Amino acid sequence: MAITDSWLRSINGKPQEIMITKSDRDGLSVRVTPKGKVIFQFRYRWDGKGDRIDIGTYPATSLKDARDSVTSYRGELEQHRNPKIVKRVRKESALNAVTVESLIREWWKTVMEDSRVMASEILRSFEIHVFSKIGKLPHDEVTLHVWLALIEDVAKRTPSIGARILTYSKRAHKWAVRRGIQWAGCE
Repeated sequence: MAITDSWLRSINGKPQEIMITKSDRDGLSVRVTPKGKVIFQFRYRWDGKGDRIDIGTYPATSLKDARDSVTSYRGELEQHRNPKIVKRVRKESALNAVTVESLIREWWKTVMEDSRVMASEILRSFEIHVFSKIGKLPHDEVTLHVWLALIEDVAKRTPSIGARILTYSKRAHKWAVRRGIQWAGCE
């Protein structure tokens, strides 16, 4: 029997006597813990053995999102990749993502530190105006709109600093793309 959103709403958060497992389609299943926590899982076979991978918990993960994840994991299986390992690699890469601050500091140390008269002023501009706002964010997740909003805000107060940040952030990004530190889709 298919899993429905109304069934998920009715069972969510309600304590159960035993662990309940209900199957949907394409390998999607739901596990309900004795405490009433609803967990979406993907069941699949890898190397002749059955395996499961947790997709997320309800309501943080919707039924539609869980079904979309199952489709994605099925695609990984068709490409002869273990979904559990793919998920682990994605999580690792997200945890080890290059931040805006670390990328710009590395670029500055490699390219700017000894070669420019204003190198310390350039770095200080980034420390004051960029690192405090978006420095801790993964560089490849900071969109062009975020950069533009930040640079426009700085340029309203100090146009020359805004122009400096724009110029040198573009240079740092291009440097990172050339070295394979950053993917080119962020430009």
